[in-house]
Amino acid sequence: MSYEFFLIKPDIDPVSFTKVIKLREIQERDESLTNADQTKDLAFMMRGEELVASSSIYITGNKALIQHYLVSGIVRGLGVGSIFFQNIVQALKLRNVEFIYEFAGCPSLAFWYKLGFTASDEQFEVDGGQIPVIKYIMQ
Repeated sequence: MSYEFFLIKPDIDPVSFTKVIKLREIQERDESLTNADQTKDLAFMMRGEELVASSSIYITGNKALIQHYLVSGIVRGLGVGSIFFQNIVQALKLRNVEFIYEFAGCPSLAFWYKLGFTASDEQFEVDGGQIPVIKYIMQ
């Protein structure tokens, strides 16, 4: 079965946003994505009716911050995380994003470095605060 990728604005497609939140809770026992994330874009990938990956993405100008990145346990280790990220890259290119950031304190830094992220001394402003980040430069 193939995967379908989506990048939506929750205020335009609240039904899909709510569905992804519920599927994250049911499938993965993950409650990190909440209604507070409705101000950010939402990327997700489905396999039929099954959520295989999702992430909120905060876009500002030519920069994007990936948050709450989750790959379902049933497909972890099969390359789905990399496929999902490449879909995000392609979608963000269409929005003229040049740099993608991820929180430098995330537990999966090796995964992000493998995808081409590099250490950065930059800070990203989100939710009224500055966070340390790693950086991916779009090609």
